[in-house]
Amino acid sequence: MTYWLTGLAGIALTGMPTLVFVAANLVMQLRGLAALDRSAAPMPWFIGAGALLGIAIAGRQTTSVLAVTPLLLPLIDRRLLAPVLVQAAIAALMALPLLIAWGGPVPPLDDTEAGLAPENALLSLGYLLVGFLLLAKPPHWLLRWPCLLSGIALLGLNAWLEIAVVFPLASIADNFLSEPQMWAYGIVCGALLMWAGGAFLAWNAGETWRNRRDARQVLVLSGLVALSLAPALIGNQFSSRYAAMALPYLVLATAAHRELGTAANLKAALGCAFGLAALLSYYWGDLTSDLVRTI
Repeated sequence: MTYWLTGLAGIALTGMPTLVFVAANLVMQLRGLAALDRSAAPMPWFIGAGALLGIAIAGRQTTSVLAVTPLLLPLIDRRLLAPVLVQAAIAALMALPLLIAWGGPVPPLDDTEAGLAPENALLSLGYLLVGFLLLAKPPHWLLRWPCLLSGIALLGLNAWLEIAVVFPLASIADNFLSEPQMWAYGIVCGALLMWAGGAFLAWNAGETWRNRRDARQVLVLSGLVALSLAPALIGNQFSSRYAAMALPYLVLATAAHRELGTAANLKAALGCAFGLAALLSYYWGDLTSDLVRTI
């Protein structure tokens, strides 16, 4: 439960129902794979998974990528072809009326638009590496010189081209930093998250290849990377809460790398503290304003 609180502490209330249905969809698919191992029919589980995914798509349209990633499973076991196609069809039929009503994949609002922003995918992957490090031991290569030098190079590139300028805990940081310092903070955070995103993508690719004959691991790891990349489809904005949709997949993907004991508890507490700070920054804004100081 501590690990779930780490993620939920920083997610907006509107995303929580979608997160529940994403998790339920994953559980149903895993139950279907378990049924297949027992020589039972997996189809009922995947029918239920399709319905749950359809509801999740209504909440966050980017979760529609989860209808595609299970199509990798028939490459491992051909008996899964019909179940995964049925799941995708049910989810698509449930989401279709919403897409028709909106006239596209996003609500018809002035500040919302579909598009392609690859830097959002890297930022999302970066946040998930942070989550990975809170849950598990870091990969042995993460802090070695080749990886660190690539991060330094990316920082210089981001300072030059301003590929991604990100302000975590912006309302809090703005109270202590001048305008030039705030911009430098955004450049550094953007570069750090993009570097972390590239590292997380490399880790995911390696894990997927090593477990390419394990249907459960392929389902989890492919879903994890798909949800991580999905924010690239949001053209005009990025929020860390979009990455939180991948939390159920992240928890299962890190299970084999989990570390227990005092260090794990301290990291979980750190994650919850950061999530609480994010909520305070999101809802209360300027925490050191004259109004707050007089309360």
